[in-house]
Amino acid sequence: LKKKGLKVISAEDFLMPSNDNILFDADDPNSEKVRLLKNAAAEKIKIIVDSICNNQGKIRGQNFFFKILSHATGILMKLYRRWLHYHKFYVDEKCLPECRFCEQICPVNNIKKVATQKIIFNRTCILCARCINCCPTRAIQYGKSQKKHRFKDPDYCPPILR
Repeated sequence: LKKKGLKVISAEDFLMPSNDNILFDADDPNSEKVRLLKNAAAEKIKIIVDSICNNQGKIRGQNFFFKILSHATGILMKLYRRWLHYHKFYVDEKCLPECRFCEQICPVNNIKKVATQKIIFNRTCILCARCINCCPTRAIQYGKSQKKHRFKDPDYCPPILR
């Protein structure tokens, strides 16, 4: 951010529900666990906004341990993405001919629909799982299992990016 001329005035972390259904099973968006996590995050956001408005924003992760952990996580994600099996993404017969929703919501422009049942998943995926979780027909799959739970929060509508 500094390279872009932006100044960070506050940074916090949140416990949030898991939407990772590529490697694991996503949390049920209607569960009590998810409700409690969302409520706690909403309360924390109010506190953070107040602190920023009062020029008391704070930046977490400034100690040595968090800097090392942050760098290690970044390296591991780069390695994981490098060896991610992109050929395991596919669409099944539920894919609608005119639908391009996954293509429109992908934050890194990784998805291209080239035919009715043909979607190309490029190598720029950041593993956000937005395409899998938000597909209106659950047509996007990864790997062999189609029984994994999808995390579609009823309070969230992904932005159309293109």
